[in-house]
Amino acid sequence: MKCAANLLLCLLQTVALANPQSPAHQPYSQIEQAESELESSNARMQLEREALRQQAKYEEDEFVKRVNNLLSALRDFSSSYNGGHVVNVKRIKEMRKALHDLEKSAWFRSYKDN
Repeated sequence: MKCAANLLLCLLQTVALANPQSPAHQPYSQIEQAESELESSNARMQLEREALRQQAKYEEDEFVKRVNNLLSALRDFSSSYNGGHVVNVKRIKEMRKALHDLEKSAWFRSYKDN
C-alpha cells in the first residue's frame, strides 16, 4: 500500500511538472495583455490622426492650387481686356474652367453646404 501511495505521489508530481499552472502568473499576463492592446490601440489612433492630417493638408493644397489657377485666369483676362478693350473668348473659357474646378474642391463644397 505504501508503494502504491508513493507511486501515486510521484505520478502527481510528474504531471504537475509537465503542466505547470502557476496562478500568480495569470493576473500579470492579463495585465500585460491589456497593456499590449492599449498600446496597439494608441498606435492605431495615432496613425488615424496622421492620415486625417495628411488628408486635410492635401485638400488645402488642392484648394490653394485651384484658387491660384482662378486668379491667374482672371489676371490673364484683365490684362488681355485692358490691352485692347476686346473680350477674349479663350480667356473667358479659362476663367469658367478655373471657377468650376474651384467649385469641385472639398473646401468649397463644405462651405456651400453650411
